[in-house]
Amino acid sequence: MATWKQYECTVMSDGWTDRKSNSLINFLVNSPERTFFYKSIDASESIKTGAFLWEQLDKVVAEIGEEHVLQVITDNHASYVMPVQDLWSQENVFIGLLALLIALT
Repeated sequence: MATWKQYECTVMSDGWTDRKSNSLINFLVNSPERTFFYKSIDASESIKTGAFLWEQLDKVVAEIGEEHVLQVITDNHASYVMPVQDLWSQENVFIGLLALLIALT
């Protein structure tokens, strides 16, 4: 966490569904020091709308401290399009789509 203040960090989010239709959203934090698992939320009972996903991303950024977050990287699920646009317009955070990063590598 000490390096977050000096270099800032990247919040990464990825959702997945298991064979029993349980839906989880994992959040990881990356900094020059290391990458670590931050938390996971059970979204099985939630509908993955853009508003729901934006709320979850916004909470994580707030918990970490907006001043420490340089960028947010999400998966390429269609529901992330609205949260990405909202965070881009409302927050001082650069948003990148994981699909774009994969396409560039």
